[in-house]
Amino acid sequence: MRRFVWGLEKIGAEELSEMPTGASETGCIGAYAANPDHWLSVRRLEITRHWETRGTWMRPPILIDRQLLDPPASGLQVLEGRTRVGILRGRRNHRSLVAPSTEPGSDDRRADGA
Repeated sequence: MRRFVWGLEKIGAEELSEMPTGASETGCIGAYAANPDHWLSVRRLEITRHWETRGTWMRPPILIDRQLLDPPASGLQVLEGRTRVGILRGRRNHRSLVAPSTEPGSDDRRADGA
């Protein structure tokens, strides 16, 4: 019997935004990335607000080591959180990542002026 241990690790935004998902979901991250603002607009307001103020999601996606699924494979893949990773990829590609304000009393506008 094998035991799996899950942990929270930091992954760079660039690495994460290029990470694949499984074969059954090929292309879905790219589809979300093509229109990240739309996919944010259909989320609960608290999720959208979190992206606007912090430039990221409320919960991190779940990744898995590809060797567990396909032993010759290497690296990580997105197991859960494809929409979140797609939004990240799309915002990085469209350069609309949020730069949270550090000034008191700011109105938390997006870095791209929208």
